[in-house]
Amino acid sequence: MYASKTHTDGSSDKAKACLVAQGFTQRPRMDYFKIMSPVVKFDLLRMILMIANQYNLEIHGMDLKGAYLNTKLDEEIYIYHPPGFDDGSGKVLHLNLNLYGLKQGGCQWNQKFMKELLD
Repeated sequence: MYASKTHTDGSSDKAKACLVAQGFTQRPRMDYFKIMSPVVKFDLLRMILMIANQYNLEIHGMDLKGAYLNTKLDEEIYIYHPPGFDDGSGKVLHLNLNLYGLKQGGCQWNQKFMKELLD
């Protein structure tokens, strides 16, 4: 995926690229085995916010940018070169770390996060 950043006058500032895996091409029990990761239900979140408000507590939130990109893959995943970067050799890229778009990304990040919390 490519994007061009422009100045307010419309002139080109810089070009950005984002490498995303085509997770829709992954096959169960061949490319991934486990994809479950926990999610928060909004009812539980509302209850926690209500209790914090009632007891005048502070709540801190955080956004982990690039969290998925910091986990190692358990499976061997190969992807094609992005358009415009192919050298014509027919070689593919071997992923060592997780990439946005993979089905097992959330599960593997959650496993790493829980291991870090417990250690």
